[in-house]
Amino acid sequence: MQRNISKVVSRLFSEDTIAWLLLVASLAIAAGIVYILAERPPFSLGTYIVYPGTGAQTTSEFLVTFFLYALAVAGLILVYEAPKYKSRPSLATMFLVSGVIVALISVILLLVVYGMK
Repeated sequence: MQRNISKVVSRLFSEDTIAWLLLVASLAIAAGIVYILAERPPFSLGTYIVYPGTGAQTTSEFLVTFFLYALAVAGLILVYEAPKYKSRPSLATMFLVSGVIVALISVILLLVVYGMK
């Protein structure tokens, strides 16, 4: 019983877990979680997901922005992982191309969201 608990605790506080938690926290802060927690805005304003001004943000806008930031980071992680597969060039190329495409789609959608503001 004691060993099982120590294994769970060591997995929870491993470097990888802490790194992923810090990444998620950074994305949430960049997407605007501090404003959401401080101001408690409505989820959305009628049919608008994005608040049409730069002085405020809706909760749904936070969720959209957080998802798009996470998508961009996922694309960059795919690009980062591509060189690990040097022995399999087709797999490395697939990782690289798909990572660039995912990151570009995310950036384009973020520009669309920012254009709505």
